[in-house]
Amino acid sequence: MKAQRILNRQVGFISEQANPVTQSKMLKFTFPSNRKPYFVTIRDRARISGLTSVRFLSNDVLVACDFNECRSSLVELGQGNKISLLDHHPTLIDNGYAVATDLLDARANEFVVTNFAQGSVSFYRVDEKKIVFLRELNLNRFKSAHGVRYVPNYPQLIWVSYCGKNNKCFQIIDYATDNILWTVGTDEQAQDVAFTADGKHALLFARTPHISEGKRAPDSKVSLKEMYATAYLYRMPEDLHTAPPMLVDTWRGTGHIDASKEFGAYIFAANQYEDVVDVFTIRDEKIELVQKIEGFCMPHGLDVRSDGLLATTNYGDQTMRFSFLPKHFLPSRALP
Repeated sequence: MKAQRILNRQVGFISEQANPVTQSKMLKFTFPSNRKPYFVTIRDRARISGLTSVRFLSNDVLVACDFNECRSSLVELGQGNKISLLDHHPTLIDNGYAVATDLLDARANEFVVTNFAQGSVSFYRVDEKKIVFLRELNLNRFKSAHGVRYVPNYPQLIWVSYCGKNNKCFQIIDYATDNILWTVGTDEQAQDVAFTADGKHALLFARTPHISEGKRAPDSKVSLKEMYATAYLYRMPEDLHTAPPMLVDTWRGTGHIDASKEFGAYIFAANQYEDVVDVFTIRDEKIELVQKIEGFCMPHGLDVRSDGLLATTNYGDQTMRFSFLPKHFLPSRALP
């Protein structure tokens, strides 16, 4: 579909509720939708593939993408629990068409988004509160690009996670030279990666093939498939240009995990199927699940601001939600 630029500054309504775990106020915002809903069934739960990803660009400005609307939005958090829409931009590939996207990552005033069906990524810049498309990067024929992260300490490298049934892997890509450094296969379908604070390890989440397009009956074949979440812990090399990450531990748990993000000593992961955010830590190169934070509705994308404000995009009700993390997850510098 050829891109059309639409700007509607009415983001939606705000509601408040208490987060059952953090005991802090949770704010919820809805975003406008103009297309027929695109339903997908996660084993036996149907949801709409809509508001899919979010990242803070600064303390009060965020970028979010919508899978079905093929659109990115630049929004601003204001005083009095208000949110305003600064800009819209179609999520593009090089031929000028708007396409469905999955997860994103941001660095300074730039962000990168996965183009799911194309298996590519697209880069954008934010200039004077306007989103500017830069280019698409497509270096192979892989499909189902799900997650993308700028690799810490490497200003030119990205980590792209693929959940395609025929290309279960991740790639380390030098986007300055358009060169694939490493392709590493995984047993399950890779979703997204987060990095430990010291940059020495990466935690990659993956899923089983339990997804089907459309609304499915509880007794359908996809509803009867085995479903579990997987996490792979990789030790990062001294130099990613000369060696790939090394697998040192594997964890298996319940649910379906999508986006993940590090904050302090912990890694937070959106467990869409269980309506929670899973919290992990790494001890002696072992993966530990330490808590499940409740209060979400099929969360898919997430980010954590420097003061511990958690932002999530929720497929269950197409909301962006904000609440502070429990205090025991906050570094001392982030405590009020």
